[in-house]
Amino acid sequence: MAERKSPSALGHNPLGAIAIWLFWLLLPVVAFTGWAQDTSLIDRWPVEEWHLWLVNAVTALVCLHVLAVVGVSLWLRKNLIAAMLPGRR
Repeated sequence: MAERKSPSALGHNPLGAIAIWLFWLLLPVVAFTGWAQDTSLIDRWPVEEWHLWLVNAVTALVCLHVLAVVGVSLWLRKNLIAAMLPGRR
């Protein structure tokens, strides 16, 4: 990265991979807590608070991921977004 050379491997870098795994883990939990707000679970657990916290966490992760893509695109002088759309670099 310091030399502004993109790696030869395709796909996410390690931090991008962590972000993708977090998306895969958080989104089903967000969906479950959203569903649980309409069930009897709401009486026993603070589901609304968990859901709100998780939605904010996913929103922050999306913003961070988009900023990282734009930042890396500018740093490496490569249009990563244009490569994502057709799936080819």
